Amino acid sequence: MRGIFNYDGWLMQGLSKIADAIALGVLWVVFSLPIITMGASTTALYYTVHKVFRKNNGTVWASFWHGFKSNFKQATVLFVIIAIVGTLVFFSLYYGYSMYLAGAIAGLFMILLGLFDVVVLSWMSYLLPYASRFNASTKEILKNSGAIAFMNLGKSILLVAILLISGFLALNIPIMLVLMPVMSTWVTSCILEKIFRKYMTSEALAAEDANEETT
Repeated sequence: MRGIFNYDGWLMQGLSKIADAIALGVLWVVFSLPIITMGASTTALYYTVHKVFRKNNGTVWASFWHGFKSNFKQATVLFVIIAIVGTLVFFSLYYGYSMYLAGAIAGLFMILLGLFDVVVLSWMSYLLPYASRFNASTKEILKNSGAIAFMNLGKSILLVAILLISGFLALNIPIMLVLMPVMSTWVTSCILEKIFRKYMTSEALAAEDANEETT
């Protein structure tokens, strides 16, 4: 029994991870409150989940702050793009669904547009995680994210589904507003990291693996 309550025991480590997850969720909510900073906050969230929760390296606050300030400008630009495109997608889906219910012939074309919108949402789901993980220009992030999303369309659609379900839960269950961002980011990172590694150079993979071994 005494070993269970040791700091290195599974119970204390588990409680520590839960506390870190709550702290990270609170940080994400607080830093997202100005709305315009939500892109930088989400980038920092992904960076922290990858580094602290998946790789057991660093602390929540130090990792979050580093991810936030180092990607602030670029993540903000990407967030504005996501907001604009996301708004257009929402209205196109709403209009298409309305026409479909009305039985209009044009509704068929709007259904096809809806399928296109799903592809666009898949592309957007890569933008901030990609910015968090790699040093690249905004143009490169937009282009590479689109290519990766299209080449991994099945997993990309799964990512969109996870994010939509997470958003629904966060909006309808108050406590989930803090917990769901971390939980969904951890789940999506498990998918994204496998995809990202397929397109990393052998040198980049070796450097990352070596860095993990020394931390």
